[in-house]
Order: sequence, then C-alpha cells, then structure tokens
Amino acid sequence: MNAGNRGVSDVPTGLIRYWAAAREAAGTAEEPYAAATLAEALAAARLRHGPALDRVLARCAFVVDGTPVSRRDPATVYLSAGGTIEVLPPFAGGAPTGLGVAKSVLTAILTSIVAVALLAASAGGRLELAAALVVVQIALVIGWFRSSALLTRGEASGALAAVAAAIAADVVLLRVHDKTSVHGLAGVLAGLVILAFVMQLLRRDGRPQLTRSVSASVATGALTVCAAVLLAVRGGPHGTTVVAVAVTAVAAGVLPMQRGLPFWISMPAGLGLGAGAGLLVSSQVGAFGTGTGAVVAVVAVTLAVVVKAALATVPEGIPIWPVAATLPIVVVAPAVLVVARIMVG
Repeated sequence: MNAGNRGVSDVPTGLIRYWAAAREAAGTAEEPYAAATLAEALAAARLRHGPALDRVLARCAFVVDGTPVSRRDPATVYLSAGGTIEVLPPFAGGAPTGLGVAKSVLTAILTSIVAVALLAASAGGRLELAAALVVVQIALVIGWFRSSALLTRGEASGALAAVAAAIAADVVLLRVHDKTSVHGLAGVLAGLVILAFVMQLLRRDGRPQLTRSVSASVATGALTVCAAVLLAVRGGPHGTTVVAVAVTAVAAGVLPMQRGLPFWISMPAGLGLGAGAGLLVSSQVGAFGTGTGAVVAVVAVTLAVVVKAALATVPEGIPIWPVAATLPIVVVAPAVLVVARIMVG
C-alpha cells in the first residue's frame, strides 16, 4: 500500500533510537515515530529537535528493522508497526575520534586480559576453566543485548535462554565420559532454540522487537556454546598446551588491531605477533612439534584478528566493548579443537 493511500489510523508507529552524536543532538536516546516512510519519520524528528539534529542526520546511516538503508531514498523505505529506526552517526570526518581509538585500545587490552585469565584457569584444571568461561559467556551475552539496544525486560528476556545454554554446555562437557567429545552440544543447541521461543511466548509486553530478541538469543547462545568447546580442547592430549598456545596467540594478536591503524598495517602485525607468541609458547613447552604449534597459533590468531577487524567497523557510540573483549576468544575454540584432533590426537 502506498503511503498516500493510508488512513491516519493506519500510519505505523515504532521507535527511533539515536546513537552517539545523534543522541546528543536529539537530547534523548530514543523516541516514538508515527510515519509511513523513513523520510517522514526523519522530517518529523528534524521539526522536533531543530538544526542541531538536522546537521547530524545529514551524515548518518540508518538501519530500519535490522536492515541497513544504504543508498536508498528514504522516501522509498517504508516503516512497519512496532519497528525500529537506528540512527548511526559516522566517525568524525570519516576517521575514528580520539575517544573511539581509546576504546579500541581498551577492548584489545581487555581481550588480552581475558585470554590470560583463561590460560591461568586452564592450568588449574577443567573445572577452573569452566568457572572462568562462565564469566566470559555471561559478559558476551549481556554485551550483545546491550549493543543491540534490547534493554527492556521483555526484549532482554532472551538473554536468559542464552545464559542457560552457556551453563548447560559447560556442564555437559564437564560431565561427559570422553573429555574431548562435543556430541552433547547438539542437544544444548536444540534446547536453546526451543527455549528462545518459549521466552518470547511468555512475554506480556506486546512483544516489541520480537525478531531481534529471538535472533540475539540464538546467536549469543550459539556463541557461548562455541566458547564451551574450549573445555573439550583442554580435555584432549596435551590439552593444557594447546589451550595455552591458542589463547596466547589471541592475546598477542589482538593488540595491534586498533581503529587508528589501517587494516593493511594492523592485520599483518596482529597475525605476525599472535603467531609468533603462540609458537614461542609451543617451543618452550615442547609438548608437540613446531609445526603443530604453528598451525594452532595461526588458526587461533587468524580468527581473532578477523573478528576484531569486523568489530572495528561498528560505528562509534554503540556500546560493544563487552562483545569486542570476549568474541575474539569465543570463536576460536571449535577451530582449535579440529586442529588438535587432527594434529595432536
């Protein structure tokens, strides 16, 4: 239906969320809209908040119901009832601000600290490693929902399903007879999907942001299950050393991945530093050959660096630091397990 044929009662209503400079110009983090198209919603916002917001909007990117608008004409982007418009300012002048660089450095340091903490916990045993992983898993879930602006009690209820999946995955891998088996995680993932939908059915708030809440629940739950795979790595032959090589490579490799550096500098530096650090640990311990240590280190640091590079493209103002600090470690465990099975046994 064309916007011009809509009755007044048919005009969709939803929520506009402002980030960073747009939030400052609007004087609010979010407000409702009643408009048929993105152009109409933005025109109304300009009228409400004046020239300050108008200047910011001219430089912003927009995401409507989770889909980037890109170069489409806002007049052709139709809005839905109960939908969302995310207003995302770019970096100042096309480059990261000083605050953005500082946050990037901080998250890289936090990733290294988390990696060192997991290394220390792994040296203590699988139970100690599981305790440390729970903290990482919960931080990832909370950070993901926060960065997705799923903040109301109903919208954030899906986080409970993700945390439940994290704990279940850890318990399954701790109790399994074969300490390297991950077969039980299939059941955990199936339960996660079911629980994610059940949590939404229990909501009594009209279920705004239903699709995004379910997606965040399943995505974060699956990632926390990936993190739990580190327990299976630890339970295998020379597991302590494999974990040490992998997390050391990640801890070192993420440090050069900064917003202030171009990718053609930061990525090779991260890959080289991470691979070198992991190989150094492998050679010092001497549990397996240099080739095996090199492969484990390269696989781990490559995944971590790619994740950090992807996170560096997120606009400033979106609070992603818990995700940025934990995700580079979380994603490496399944790949490291495969490498360990093939090359270590």
